[in-house]
Amino acid sequence: MAKVPVAPMIDGLKVTFDNLFRPPTTIQFPEERRPEQARERGMPVLRSFPDTGECRCVACGLCEVVCPGHCLEVHAQPEGGDRRVRILEAYILDASHCLFCGYCAAACPVEAVVMSDIQDMAGFSRRNMIFDLQQLMELGRRFEPTYQATKGAVEFRLPDPDTESGRLLENKPLDLSEGPVERPTPVAVPVRSKSV
Repeated sequence: MAKVPVAPMIDGLKVTFDNLFRPPTTIQFPEERRPEQARERGMPVLRSFPDTGECRCVACGLCEVVCPGHCLEVHAQPEGGDRRVRILEAYILDASHCLFCGYCAAACPVEAVVMSDIQDMAGFSRRNMIFDLQQLMELGRRFEPTYQATKGAVEFRLPDPDTESGRLLENKPLDLSEGPVERPTPVAVPVRSKSV
């Protein structure tokens, strides 16, 4: 008859009995939600001007360039004449490929793209996860009061390096000159030529 390992069973049952009398830590997700953190990021949305309703996007395309998931498409039409203005035609976000990294919001020079608190977008097909300009602007209008209340706390904007907080972030001393860096002269290395 084989011996039954009693010591490991007792250790396992000790953990079971310890957790048996604790209150449960699970929550019923759709009805209850865990508290959001200040820098928690959700889906990117487009902001619009409150008085005119126009999109703030200037169609520069920086968000499309920095996106690591390649989920953004910015289509712009250049306006003719002497003005160098691009008109936004289409802005497409494929949320099924979005990493929620916030690079698009950090790259936007006019704060047209912001990271919202929307994290539970779901659909029955991949087509339901593709959002166009009007849908993103509508989500942005719903998120605008939260954005104004937090004033961009969900954004990851670094402070200006010339301010005190920027110097502390970069560990940059005050008396450091921004002049040219002195480097030693390079050593000339002889190159062997091919002999024929």
